[in-house]
Amino acid sequence: MTLNGERVAGILVAAGSSMRMGRDKVWMDLGGAPLIARPLQVLAQCAMVDDLFVVVAAEAQARAQALLDSLSIAGTVVPGGARRQ
Repeated sequence: MTLNGERVAGILVAAGSSMRMGRDKVWMDLGGAPLIARPLQVLAQCAMVDDLFVVVAAEAQARAQALLDSLSIAGTVVPGGARRQ
């Protein structure tokens, strides 16, 4: 689907270091699945989203791709930058 003739991309930004929490909350278990699985499923089911990009820490790229594959979600995993900005 397009919006005003343009493709729509969903971007899930999950590359933080979780320093304040003390551990990486993105991968914490929430009802039997990692926390990141919930927003991924919502974005994947959204009819307006044509392309899905998942931004994670560089060391989590393989894990994120494995999660997308296990959920049968087509998406592109990319590494986050050194800083939020």
